[in-house]
Amino acid sequence: MSTAGRVWIITGAGSGFGKAMTELVLSKGEIAVATDINITGLDDLRKQHGEDKLLVRVMDVRNAEQVASVFNETFKKFGKIDVVHNNAGLVVAGELEVIPLDAGRNQVETNFWGTLNVTLESIRTFRERNPQGVNGKPGGFLLITSSLCGVSVSPALAYYVAAKHATEGVTESLIAELDPEWNIKVAMVEPGMFRTSFNSIQPYPPHPAYKKKSLGANIVRKLLTDMTLNVMPGDPVKAVQQMYKLTVMPDPPLRLALGKDCVNAIREQLTKMLDDVDKYEDWSDDLLVDN
Repeated sequence: MSTAGRVWIITGAGSGFGKAMTELVLSKGEIAVATDINITGLDDLRKQHGEDKLLVRVMDVRNAEQVASVFNETFKKFGKIDVVHNNAGLVVAGELEVIPLDAGRNQVETNFWGTLNVTLESIRTFRERNPQGVNGKPGGFLLITSSLCGVSVSPALAYYVAAKHATEGVTESLIAELDPEWNIKVAMVEPGMFRTSFNSIQPYPPHPAYKKKSLGANIVRKLLTDMTLNVMPGDPVKAVQQMYKLTVMPDPPLRLALGKDCVNAIREQLTKMLDDVDKYEDWSDDLLVDN
């Protein structure tokens, strides 16, 4: 599959995976529309590239009108949108009982509803506006950054886990609704622990009832508090190279677990689920209505 001249929209491009992907796309000679709620992290790239190759725009994914505006501008300037990297997100950490509800809602608003805003605009654009899209065909590629937390769980990250689980569920349901003739490809990437802005999370102080150091949320809190980039195992530059490969596959997987920590954790989670299914399967043996 040719990638020459492809046009990308990348959300959360100011740091982490989003910036690494923007740099990779530009190095491939493709066009990047890099968006973030704060675009200062893209100043260095703006100095290196003209707007014929790199368009930088402020975009809050929570604002559906702003999302549509950026898509419209991109389409007017470049005539198509081939790939959308739906990557923006944020994390707050702490016990569910200690995180203020407004902070929890904002996290879900960004990580679920914001992601969904971009997803819906992508699908509509790929189907209705891309007559000269991927390789001259209608359609496009939607690449969604999910997480290990989209399948597994973590104490202290309950709202993040909830949003990622919801994103994976709604995405899989959406895929089941799409007409294959629309030529729209969708893939979700589930990264483990990589050296991104995730590493700068400052968790809320512990709830008084959760003082034991052995409790899961306190273990995660200590990890986040003590964590430096140097102790993180994953290289985001290498990760986006693998993500990029998905966008040239004719039949990409729905999910791509990235990082051995993620692969192992998801395998453990699924094994536990299957063990419970097998152990209690006979509880369903006699549940039919008696005639």
